[in-house]
Amino acid sequence: MYTREPLTDKRFLELKRPSLRGQFNWTRTYFNDSTFVSFYGGLRARVPPDKNYDKIYQKKQFDVAWFVSHCNTSSRREDYVRRMASKVNVHIFGKCGNYSCGAKGYDMGGSKDACLNMLSRDYKFYLSFENSFCREYLSEKFFNLFPDTDVIPVVRGGANYTKLLPSGFYINSKDFRSPEHLGNYLHELARDRDKYLTMLKTKTRYEKYQPNDNLSCTLCKAVHTQTPQHSYEDVYTWLTRPDNCWPPDDLG
Repeated sequence: MYTREPLTDKRFLELKRPSLRGQFNWTRTYFNDSTFVSFYGGLRARVPPDKNYDKIYQKKQFDVAWFVSHCNTSSRREDYVRRMASKVNVHIFGKCGNYSCGAKGYDMGGSKDACLNMLSRDYKFYLSFENSFCREYLSEKFFNLFPDTDVIPVVRGGANYTKLLPSGFYINSKDFRSPEHLGNYLHELARDRDKYLTMLKTKTRYEKYQPNDNLSCTLCKAVHTQTPQHSYEDVYTWLTRPDNCWPPDDLG
């Protein structure tokens, strides 16, 4: 059984079928207790490029950008942003907002470069808010900002970010008591040139890497080197146990 998507997706209800009981020997998900762990990427140190950070800061016209295509989510990120936006200016790109970028509007597939270039030039922060609270789930939204998009990520999700990422260049919503509190902090940080650029310089010390995630090769190797230790009697229950995904607890 293979997935890198949050387990709040309704497609996983298919796994409840009685005929699938005991039919899975291996799992491949972003959970660290899967047979094989699969994730969207990671960060590693690099030699940072020379940049004119004063010029970068001076060119930025706006505070916060959010690229989003799903308007109603189990994490209720749309409600969080609505409250946060009462304290800091947030531009929402895509069908959930009033802004667009690139020839096709917001489309992180077809217009990815145009959107990221605009983001890097004009904005100080980007909301990398997950659509679900699931442990270890960190999507491509975050890694798309590396290596050279000059913006500070703001994260919200179920991953243990301090365990998965280096520190000093991102802001975690979990560190704030409310959306309004985070909004106030971003508003103040956007106007603190020295503190903002310190974080941005730290971010440029890292680049993303793509794990060796060839599913066919992984399975071929496993078939020839491993013997399944057990079968999952009920893989749906294993996937949906309460500590895997949960509702938000930061909206009061």
